[in-house]
Amino acid sequence: MKYVYFFGAGKAEGNGTMKELLGGKGAGLAEMTRIGLPVPAGFTITTECCDYYLKHDGKYPASLRTEVKEKSGSPRARHKEEARRREGPPLGERAVRLGAVHARNDGDDSQPWIEQQVC
Repeated sequence: MKYVYFFGAGKAEGNGTMKELLGGKGAGLAEMTRIGLPVPAGFTITTECCDYYLKHDGKYPASLRTEVKEKSGSPRARHKEEARRREGPPLGERAVRLGAVHARNDGDDSQPWIEQQVC
């Protein structure tokens, strides 16, 4: 079972229809990436992972650590790749705004444990 979905550099493993699996924020970020909006690269841990965590006394799936390691290298590599492909004058000659994108979670089920564990 896959627990981690990558998004960034114009590519997303998920999409906006996967709200139950990726949560509202994860599905929103994947869809924004898919349609070409400039979303910083990252990954989403699925709601199935949350279910596993809750059903197994606070233990994570065995494959989660490997998946996170694989996907956590992706944002850095994708960011470097994007930076090399950018055209135009140096940063001092144009305004560039970098930052995180926040999409409101409109899902029925919130996953507060994720914020507690990750933040």
